[in-house]
Amino acid sequence: MELFARHGFNGATIKDIADTASVAEGALYRHYAGKAEMAAALYAEESRRLVAAFSPPQPEVPGHRKIRLIVKRLYAYYEEHPYSVLFLIRNFHTLPSGPGLDWQGYLYDFVTRHVRNLGGRRQPGRRSGRNLEILPSLPSGPMLQPIIFHHYHKLPHPPLHYVDAVTAGCCLLLGADDDGCNA
Repeated sequence: MELFARHGFNGATIKDIADTASVAEGALYRHYAGKAEMAAALYAEESRRLVAAFSPPQPEVPGHRKIRLIVKRLYAYYEEHPYSVLFLIRNFHTLPSGPGLDWQGYLYDFVTRHVRNLGGRRQPGRRSGRNLEILPSLPSGPMLQPIIFHHYHKLPHPPLHYVDAVTAGCCLLLGADDDGCNA
């Protein structure tokens, strides 16, 4: 996983993977048809582990506080499992998909479950309609950028330091109430 996290799908070779695992290349082919199947299986497993690490926020927790909980849990998980999160981020759009390799839906489904019905008071002059198909994807950038910037040493603090700022940005994007976004 570390090789895929550091070098991406295209940059990691079967030889490098075998050398890192201290096995012959042929041993890898006994378990996987190739690098794509191996990476997709690893991606699916790591996605499930990340989602399992999040206990669902309580139903009585207001939507904007759910955002904060999601951001905080994601950043805490990154601190515990940095290569896992970097692997997921780096390879989200590059791994091939195919039958039985449904690795893309896990994170999207998780965010969808938790940002649905965030509500938010309608502000004067603001349209009330929402495109529920795009809604779960909106916080992805603000949530993931601090992890990427931290990895490349572009932020002076780890992502957990920025939970309140990221939460406020996500609240704005999603149209959630501002009350308590930073609490």
